[in-house]
Amino acid sequence: MSAADKNEKEPQAPAPAAKKKGGLKTLVLVAVGAALSGAGVVYFLPNAAKQPANHGPVEPEMELVELPDKFDFVFNARAERGTKSAKVTFLIVLRQDKKDAARVAEAVRANFNRAYSRALVVLKGQTAASLLEDEEIRKLTVILCRELSETLFPGWDAMRPEHRPRVDDLLWLQIYVQ
Repeated sequence: MSAADKNEKEPQAPAPAAKKKGGLKTLVLVAVGAALSGAGVVYFLPNAAKQPANHGPVEPEMELVELPDKFDFVFNARAERGTKSAKVTFLIVLRQDKKDAARVAEAVRANFNRAYSRALVVLKGQTAASLLEDEEIRKLTVILCRELSETLFPGWDAMRPEHRPRVDDLLWLQIYVQ
């Protein structure tokens, strides 16, 4: 074997790469310039100074949701003499945390019939005259909102009040007394 054949079989070491000139010098100048101008001061502070801010508990992201199902009632209202018939229709507006939307929808589905029944009991306790007065309707709205909230969401008592879904308002579509 000749020397040329040995050189072909043995891998040759790669030629040393040319060194970059001025790379470290440029980096030092940029760092010093940033520190002097105030842009790089954060990097020179010790790690103990970097503490996450404690903002406390996360506030709920509340939203108003209008239920598509109408509460439609025809009942005999209390009257001084004789009988009075009443027809009442309203929609429910819920205030809920956006994160709990699926859980709220399931609770409404599970307790809808109970809420419907509870609303009928409250309405049947009203007089025919009170169903015709605006001030009495406002009072009835407050009563129904409280009763429907307790009926639709019975297992939510353990939660903080600001996270608990509730019936926020009623949209009265029809109040008819005859």
